[in-house]
Amino acid sequence: MVDPKVRKSYREFQKHLSKIKVGKQRWVTNYSNESVIYEYWDSISWAEKKRIVSCPSWNNYPSEFWGSSQRSKRPYGPLLAEMVKFYSLSSPKDRELFVKHSQGVFSVIMFDIGTHREKLRIANRLARSKDKRIKGRALSVLPVDKIWWALHDPDYSARNKAVTRIGFSNCYKELLPTPSSIGSHKRVSWWERRAILLADYEDVVEHINNITEDTPDYLTSILMSKVPKKDILYYLDKQKNGNETSRIIQMMMGVRES
Repeated sequence: MVDPKVRKSYREFQKHLSKIKVGKQRWVTNYSNESVIYEYWDSISWAEKKRIVSCPSWNNYPSEFWGSSQRSKRPYGPLLAEMVKFYSLSSPKDRELFVKHSQGVFSVIMFDIGTHREKLRIANRLARSKDKRIKGRALSVLPVDKIWWALHDPDYSARNKAVTRIGFSNCYKELLPTPSSIGSHKRVSWWERRAILLADYEDVVEHINNITEDTPDYLTSILMSKVPKKDILYYLDKQKNGNETSRIIQMMMGVRES
């Protein structure tokens, strides 16, 4: 729930932004009377500034403007970028404000121009942000031991970045599907399949015990390849799951295809 005062400050800032006319010349965005927003910013208190930049409504606000000024309701990204750059250089207090309290587009802009220490401060604060841009940036700079949670993030790009930085061989166990999910028609994800392929027998004993007739052939065959050769006779009934599973079991028994 957003503080009503924060929402009010955000709307007042937006009202002043809307007074600025937007135009485009080829790929360049032009703003007329942009001094309006600078004059407004200079006239308000630090507390008011804090409420403005900390409003979660800035999440996913575009930092670039590619569309038509007639169609876009959020065309001020480039102007906000210039504003943050200006005040981060001219006012140490405003710079600290952007680093410590900004959300969404304000945090993205400040992150991109900030020092390494400032990036880390923003990253620690906003690693779990709903704005994928700042979340991705945070995962790229935080120490590896602080990003393991992202392996289970619902956002694929966040998971991918976490796996890349941690190293797949170091985290594959975290990416294994739940053993109970093996006994169904449900397809495993690409990461889950890679994790099973890399896993040792000890990692997937429960998964193997949960194989049913509904387990897809490709998945059963991978799991059967993990079973110790001395135990494969206990799993001969799994051959009915499909041709690939049958082929794997036959090879483990030393039977070559004719």
